[in-house]
Amino acid sequence: MEQAEWSKVIKECQDSGISIRSWCDQHGIKYNKYLYWARKLNPSQEVQQWAKLQAPSTVTKNEIIVSCGNWTITVDNDTSIDLLTDVIKAVNSACC
Repeated sequence: MEQAEWSKVIKECQDSGISIRSWCDQHGIKYNKYLYWARKLNPSQEVQQWAKLQAPSTVTKNEIIVSCGNWTITVDNDTSIDLLTDVIKAVNSACC
């Protein structure tokens, strides 16, 4: 693939809302090759996959629901930021 094609592939993956590894598996692309091109095309940025956030129709006041793939995290104002950070890191390492 040429550089322009890799740019398109990387954009599609980022827009998919699933982990990079899952997206690569689904599209027959080698994960390490994807990471190589992602870093080459964006050398100043760390390659990360962020979950797409959608506002559900049944949100209570002061509640945030984050969903990605098969998992959902619900937090409120009383949730420790340290706990939330640890949970997100754990989910990220398990999903990517």
